[in-house]
Amino acid sequence: MLWLAVHFPLFGLEVCCPHGLPETPAALIEDSRVRLCNQAALDAGIGLSSTLATAHGIHPSITHHQRNPASETQRLELLAEMCYRFTSQVSLEPPNGLLLEVSGSLNLFGRIDVLQRQVAELCRTLGHQVELSTAQTPSAALALSRSKEPQSGRQGGLAGVPLACTELSAKAVERFANMGITTLGPLLKLPEAELGQRFGTQLIHYLQRLTGAAPDPRIYITPQPTFASSLHFLEAITDKDALLFPMQRLLTELQQWLVTYQLGAERLIWHFATHDPATRISMPVRFANAQQQKSAFLDISRLKLDQIELPEDVLTVGLAAKRLVAWRNQSHVLFENLSFGADQPGQSMVQSTELIDQLNARLGPQGCLGIRTTEQHEPEHAWQNCRPGTSAGPNDRAQTIRPLWFFLRPLRVERDTFTVLRGPERLQAGWWRDGSGIGRDTCRDYYVVEHRNGAQCWAFLEPNGRWFLHGYFA
Repeated sequence: MLWLAVHFPLFGLEVCCPHGLPETPAALIEDSRVRLCNQAALDAGIGLSSTLATAHGIHPSITHHQRNPASETQRLELLAEMCYRFTSQVSLEPPNGLLLEVSGSLNLFGRIDVLQRQVAELCRTLGHQVELSTAQTPSAALALSRSKEPQSGRQGGLAGVPLACTELSAKAVERFANMGITTLGPLLKLPEAELGQRFGTQLIHYLQRLTGAAPDPRIYITPQPTFASSLHFLEAITDKDALLFPMQRLLTELQQWLVTYQLGAERLIWHFATHDPATRISMPVRFANAQQQKSAFLDISRLKLDQIELPEDVLTVGLAAKRLVAWRNQSHVLFENLSFGADQPGQSMVQSTELIDQLNARLGPQGCLGIRTTEQHEPEHAWQNCRPGTSAGPNDRAQTIRPLWFFLRPLRVERDTFTVLRGPERLQAGWWRDGSGIGRDTCRDYYVVEHRNGAQCWAFLEPNGRWFLHGYFA
């Protein structure tokens, strides 16, 4: 087996900074002590385990965030689902790590360095610094990633790993330090029997799992069927334009999630909230066809955002994806740089879909409708409104000519006002209905005619000899 460990060295701080880590000193606080800080804080002389008062004394303008374990767990689970594209065997290593069993994935990616590069690129796209290492055992891979050691996870490669980067307790690390042992190399050379007597069997079991002498089973994640994520801010956002940056970050996560599971989203729901849950505003966004790219989601979401009233102070932005469907990618032209005087296949469909989404965003869901055929023979009853992008209906393949503009009620005309071009086409229906049916026992002979004003029309003749206009052709 080959294990890839993904370690996020600044994970807790990154979770608390939805806009990205600041360039000025910043620290993560837990129990009034610094648990994590960025490079700027380290350069300023702020050390880990320092009190918050000491940190402010060293740098008065330091930005500090209270650690949120629940948000960290939620974020780690989301990252694990993103990594599902690389292997189906992904396990969580709280508070800031993932484990991927990738031996089978090499058949697809070829080399381990190619796979590592793609995993690192995904994590950085999602806003996280990352350290990666591989080993034959999961515990060894984790220890190497935490120590930033590039060696493979055999016993020789583990020799330089600091004990502080292992799963040993802080008390055990301190006891070994008092003995002059600070790395795994000297520890692994000590006899197990004596170590067990002095430090307990738990240490021996860990060292055996580390070196592969004992099995180290892991629990793999089960992906969630839907996507949901949110961002929380320390300071309220009052400007809609300022909301676009966190919205883009959430859409980046959504795009990567959809790509991982080869899905498309036909509907999004945005949530904007303040301290008071009663002020939460929901903003649904619908698409004519399923979408997968962040740019398509953002364009329509921006249009919808301009039309709604938000709370004065937005502290939370959430995003959920609804109506997920299997993704069907657009086909590409082999000679895409050549032009033969015609549109590329699928280009007009993509453009019409974008237009429909924009109209719906500006005019509302009833502002743009499609038309589909129904199982009716009378032309005035053979169509109905539908959501744009819905199938054309059961009669869409019928080789018949129908006008673009139908009259709600046929207009009575005289025979000398038009010239017959072709026809007739007999339509007879309604004979199966009872007396309450509309259009019972309809019998009409339809013709394509040219009116004396030059318009091409669709007219029919009833058995009683009366003529009616029923529509105009474009």
